[in-house]
Amino acid sequence: MALLANLLLPGLGLILLRREWLGLSISLLFAAAGNFSIAGAWIAPDSFPRWLVWIGWILAIAVWLLAQWMLVRHRKALAARRSQVRALVGKAAALIQNGELAAAQSILEEALLFDAEDSEAAELRTRLGVHGRPAMT
Repeated sequence: MALLANLLLPGLGLILLRREWLGLSISLLFAAAGNFSIAGAWIAPDSFPRWLVWIGWILAIAVWLLAQWMLVRHRKALAARRSQVRALVGKAAALIQNGELAAAQSILEEALLFDAEDSEAAELRTRLGVHGRPAMT
């Protein structure tokens, strides 16, 4: 979904992947370059020098390409972070099974530093409870 959105509207895919300011900045730059180029080429062609219109087109294309590259790069980083969090959560679950609650708590805190919104890590941390004992369910 984010890839298709980013192809149609550069920066929107980054916004959907929680990189709001970066996506917004790219979108605004693309829109400004594109609108300038359209105005110079078709709306008021006598008002803008041709070379300036071409620079606008080149900038719009470059920003579109940059948005695609940044989205791919960000998706790879998210995938790597997810795999790190999954590994940490798995290790913490094994420690909980072995009764090593303090070590599990520490590992879950580390996992949540990587991804504060990971539901599995947050649930395990909640199950450990405030005092390091498993919470009653």
